Amino acid sequence: MPAMAGRSPREGVLRRPRVLAAGLTAAVVSLGLPSSAAAVTETFGFTGAEQTFVVPAGVSEIEVEAAGADGAPGNAGVPGGDGALVTGTLSVTPGQTLYVEVGGVGQCNGSGAGGSADAGAGGGASDIRTISVSDGGGALCAAHSQASLESRLLLAAGGGGAAAFVAGGAGGDAGEAGSDSNDGSANGGQPGDASAGGAGGSGGTGPDGGSGSLGQGGVGGTSIDDGGGGGGGLYGGGGGEGSDIVGPAGGGGGGGGSNLVPAGGSASIASGPPQVAITYQEPAPQPEPESPADTAPPDVTITKGPKAKTKRTTASFEFESSEPGSTFECRKLRTDKPHTQSHPFQPCGSPKTYTDLRHGRRLFEVRATDAAGNTDPTPATYAWKVKKG
Repeated sequence: MPAMAGRSPREGVLRRPRVLAAGLTAAVVSLGLPSSAAAVTETFGFTGAEQTFVVPAGVSEIEVEAAGADGAPGNAGVPGGDGALVTGTLSVTPGQTLYVEVGGVGQCNGSGAGGSADAGAGGGASDIRTISVSDGGGALCAAHSQASLESRLLLAAGGGGAAAFVAGGAGGDAGEAGSDSNDGSANGGQPGDASAGGAGGSGGTGPDGGSGSLGQGGVGGTSIDDGGGGGGGLYGGGGGEGSDIVGPAGGGGGGGGSNLVPAGGSASIASGPPQVAITYQEPAPQPEPESPADTAPPDVTITKGPKAKTKRTTASFEFESSEPGSTFECRKLRTDKPHTQSHPFQPCGSPKTYTDLRHGRRLFEVRATDAAGNTDPTPATYAWKVKKG
């Protein structure tokens, strides 16, 4: 099991003011991602059902921030314990489906029930796992299969539920026990830890609270004044003991559950609603592969020319290149008087026409140059003879 991170004790039994402005999403974006990274955050709130996250293509690591639910208050308005806040980095596989479980306030995902309507239920844990709660026929607000519970990767525990007049304990590592009754007639449930559920409250005048177990908080003891339920967690907190004494004595509040913190992660007290936020760096678009450099010269084909022997003193040639967009150069030579020839290639287009030709043997040559600057080293040729008239 990954090492558990510590947290500072909660001061007093009453809840300190919440700072709602410092929400989860803002905290996740600042979890060490480069400022130039295209960070995407998906936030999951409590719905009462399992939710899913499919790892996008090209993503191999995600930042997760989870907040467990507070325990429910007692009917006299005493608050339940605070839920925990856990952050950490998880290695993932593109296309992998992860299952997101967000616990509600006093309900779902491991929250222990209060002894009755007088006492609050424990807060549900919030976690991310690789096996659905439906494995074995479970549901978010029901008991989960051991396989699903053992697949949890990160978890923020819920707080303990309050009894009518005494508070529940905060959830998390080194979490608090639920408060004892004022007159010693009932004791609070104990927090869960990394390997076992918290013990239920006992030793007072009433029925003991239920012990926490893997993924489940203990039920508060039922009596005249009932105990609060244990908070959900890796292992749940114990339920508070019920009290047989009528009045403000009340039953002990349930203890909070334990966190699951990945290596290098952190745990503290949540200051907002239960939720799970997942942040990942969107992969940069892949550049188009560069086309190989064009080094192949074009090839020219002469498609039309004069008869091989003709009395016509005009000759017209049509030609084309194997590469569209090529430019052409042409020249005309006398082959029966080669020592008189010094004609260079000149730019031309198709068709190319020559006029006022005298009799004799001639050769037409044309070459092409493509858009990459490659010139055909072997021009196309066409030989013909102009006969005397």
